[in-house]
Amino acid sequence: MTENICPYSNYNLEGEELEDQNINFDKTSKEILEKSKKEIIENFKALEKTTKDVDPVPLLSQFALSTIANSGVEKIFSERKLEFLSGFLVAHPYNENIKKLVDIELMDKANEVIKILDNYFKAINSYMLFASEKKANDNFDNKEEFILKHAKASSLWIRGDAYSHQLIKFAVDFYSKHDLWFKKKLGFTIREAVIIYDTIFKLYKKRLYEYRDISIKESKEWVKKQISNNVFLETEAKEKEKNAFIFLLCSKSNKIFTFTIKELSDSSSISINTCKKILSRLSQSFGYRNPNFKLTYLDPFNAPWDYNTLYERPIIKFEEKYFLPLFSIFPTVLFHSFHFDIWEDKEYVDKYNEIRGKWLEEKTYQILRKVFPKNEIYLNPEYPNGKEFSDVLILHDRNILIIQCKSKKLTYEARIGSSLDKLKEDLKQSVKDSFDQALNAKNYLKESDYPEVVLKNKKTKIDMQQVDNNNIFLISVTLGQYANITTRLANINPTLKLFSSNEYPWSVCLFDLEIIAELLKQPFYFIHYLINRLNIEKTNFHLEADEMDLLGYYFDQKLNFDKKEFKSVNKNIPHFIALGGFSKLVDDFMIKKYQLKENPIKPTIKIPNGFKDLIFSIDKLDTSFRTHCILRLLDLGFIDQENLLKSIKHLKKLNTGDDKIGIFSISVKEMNLEIIFISMSANHNYNKLSKEVEYFSLLKKYRAKFRECIGLGWDMCTKKVIDVAFYTSFPWSYNPKLEELCEKNLKKGEMITFE
Repeated sequence: MTENICPYSNYNLEGEELEDQNINFDKTSKEILEKSKKEIIENFKALEKTTKDVDPVPLLSQFALSTIANSGVEKIFSERKLEFLSGFLVAHPYNENIKKLVDIELMDKANEVIKILDNYFKAINSYMLFASEKKANDNFDNKEEFILKHAKASSLWIRGDAYSHQLIKFAVDFYSKHDLWFKKKLGFTIREAVIIYDTIFKLYKKRLYEYRDISIKESKEWVKKQISNNVFLETEAKEKEKNAFIFLLCSKSNKIFTFTIKELSDSSSISINTCKKILSRLSQSFGYRNPNFKLTYLDPFNAPWDYNTLYERPIIKFEEKYFLPLFSIFPTVLFHSFHFDIWEDKEYVDKYNEIRGKWLEEKTYQILRKVFPKNEIYLNPEYPNGKEFSDVLILHDRNILIIQCKSKKLTYEARIGSSLDKLKEDLKQSVKDSFDQALNAKNYLKESDYPEVVLKNKKTKIDMQQVDNNNIFLISVTLGQYANITTRLANINPTLKLFSSNEYPWSVCLFDLEIIAELLKQPFYFIHYLINRLNIEKTNFHLEADEMDLLGYYFDQKLNFDKKEFKSVNKNIPHFIALGGFSKLVDDFMIKKYQLKENPIKPTIKIPNGFKDLIFSIDKLDTSFRTHCILRLLDLGFIDQENLLKSIKHLKKLNTGDDKIGIFSISVKEMNLEIIFISMSANHNYNKLSKEVEYFSLLKKYRAKFRECIGLGWDMCTKKVIDVAFYTSFPWSYNPKLEELCEKNLKKGEMITFE
């Protein structure tokens, strides 16, 4: 387990500790609740008072500048507070008679505001833990309230559906299909809007570097002058230069972040007229409120969840200039906000919804085409009667992936945890309905040994005799990001009762699917992740994690939750596991590749040197169940994988080149698995080698009394890592014939240990 991150938290109260905690819990929680209520009101009033007589543009500029150097959790928190402050200030009219503060006064005000926001959000966090979400007319129990609390807590801090490069790319890919509508209704295309975003960023970056260099020069000159005037000593120069630089750069924050239409047009090569139309749609003046959310930022207890107009208009207009306080919001706006513009056009919305649904299916197909061979993946296959079977179907080496896509997103009320009915309805229309469609397809396949499906306008029989029920996977791909809510559907199903059985789909957002497909580009890695992802539903604890944390944990621990750290001492008491920090591995790769334009090494699961060659060699074989072999080999622990490689190397060295067969076997009791390796001189007769491998695999499996067996064979006449592979799985039962064959053909070998 990596130690440089906070890997997980296990929340579990047990035994006497639980009793002790309960004694004063009610009293303590009431005290904390009352204290947090008081602090929320005090800090909200302080924010109103402190910002009332301050010019909001330089204030936001200084706050925006202060977030640049932040990273990790600190950056998330600072940008969240900047987002809140921007929404709060822009909701109030601009006071042109405000007293202009000198730079030092403004810096003091900015620091005061930051401190107020820190205290306000701390109080909000405490309040959330103990405040009831029930309103006067609500009729739900504590478990239902817990789900709402979870949604509310997630929506307070979690930002962004995806990485910025994905949002931009998908925005262009999707909305460019509506260019005529954009031009007619808005006066610009999505590509032009993206160019404006890029231009603003380049202007900001250019100015930041320019004013940074100017401030460095000015600070050095000022310090040199002060030293010559004996104001302070030479030994203080570095510290004084640093302080002077910060002050001088902050005093120029307005110049860094503001721009005019002409500057934008000149830098982007887009006409002033088009720039005006883009800014007309994507900017707002102080005092603007969305007509559907007129009472925002008035209630101190709900303000952090109020609709923030920056998510529809991220640019602020003041006087004849423009200002973008938070760049990280812009890609989200480009992908999501125009959806609502189109929805208001009643004549076009039906066509738009049809295009949106088909786009999601095609995009899912294109993403998975990068993982699976072209002849194994099908878009919109049908039942023989012409009805759609699924949106995407994958048939890969006795593994069947049935994928259904839904473009339904979380409504605002569901996302912020203000409506249980809305949340349940959203999940039903997206994950539940897609699961039901996929489940119908799965049941159809299981009805006969050779069911027919129309693939690419051709009736095709699927051999189901060799497909295990556990190798039919149901996947629900959503366009909207459901965050932690759908990570483990078993968390919420006992309360919401969406799924009647204990079977769940893998619910994954399109953006996350693209990242997973990019990093797990081989079919066996993808399916291995999929199996372990679905196994999370079988764990006996409540899991809090997003998909990228789970992907990071897969690279780190192969999504293995069978560890003592995750165990509950008392199985009758529910406990909660929160994964955190594991997405850093994925984040770092994406930032380096797509933002810094570097060529980083992809993160991978931890396997011994040489093991990758082994599994890739198996994958190249033209044999059934090769993927099953690889999946079980990937499930082995690191030491077992090392011992397997050492055993193969050892046996190959012992091979004398005669007609004798060399064989070793490894028993993995905890996996109910036997692994054998055969080395012989087959003279490229792979049929002969395969028969020997199959024969001895069945005997070794029987002798070990295991359910599964992997057989690997190597012909000493080749330079390949492996030449044949065999896999079988069925329950053990006594067989007198096999007893006789084992006695006759299996000789006791030498036990080998590796240091």
